[in-house]
Amino acid sequence: MIELLSTMTIVGILASVATMRSGDALVRARLARAAADLSALSRELATMDSLPPSLAAIGRGNQLDPWGNPYQYKLVLIDPNTGSVLNAGQLRKDRFLVQVNSRFDLYSMGPDGRTALPLTSALGQDDIIVGNDGGFIGVAADY
Repeated sequence: MIELLSTMTIVGILASVATMRSGDALVRARLARAAADLSALSRELATMDSLPPSLAAIGRGNQLDPWGNPYQYKLVLIDPNTGSVLNAGQLRKDRFLVQVNSRFDLYSMGPDGRTALPLTSALGQDDIIVGNDGGFIGVAADY
């Protein structure tokens, strides 16, 4: 009886460890898929002569991230007379409150489906972002 009980305990511990590891693998797989999607979108946008006003304009408006939310895209609007950014209040900012991109913002709102424009905000930390005009693609907390 004791041998059976100890065997069941060991099997239970191994099953819980395997479950935790498979959960971690699922999280990593979703992050990798979001990063790959953003990389493909970023490359596609970077090759265009003029950027579209939305992802729907290039047939990608219905593309969802691994958590079922649409990818977010904002075109950086520049005043032709002054060269200043017209929609700076709608763009992602780093810890120094400087825009992370010069042509467009592209990101996933991450696992929680919520975001905030400053990357230092608690709501924006888990977002998967494109930064440095495609030079960085990853979790906002790592930017």
